[in-house]
Amino acid sequence: ISPTVCPDGSNVRVLAYTLGEEYFVDSDGDGYFASDETHADKGEAFLDLNDDDQLDLEDPVESKTFFVDWNNSGAWEGKTGLKSDRSSTLYNGTACVTNVGAADCSNELIYVWDVADPTQ
Repeated sequence: ISPTVCPDGSNVRVLAYTLGEEYFVDSDGDGYFASDETHADKGEAFLDLNDDDQLDLEDPVESKTFFVDWNNSGAWEGKTGLKSDRSSTLYNGTACVTNVGAADCSNELIYVWDVADPTQ
């Protein structure tokens, strides 16, 4: 038996998550998030079983997968803006300084995450 291959041929997935901030493109190089800069909003962390970056709640297997309920809503959200507004897509991170040009961001940390297959 190999430590990198499951005997039954099934896939192995590992979810790693920690408190952090969303990625953004600092196009003006000032170190702060501005309203016209692009950011990545991955949503709440979940164990992505088929590696498509989407949690399919209609799928009988994937709908039962583990997810980190960042805003304590009881449901998975594909956006992480404000805990009080599940549909918001604000940038979340320490580069949010409202008096430096971005009023549409939050300096609240979120769970940043990734899923990997350690057998590859």
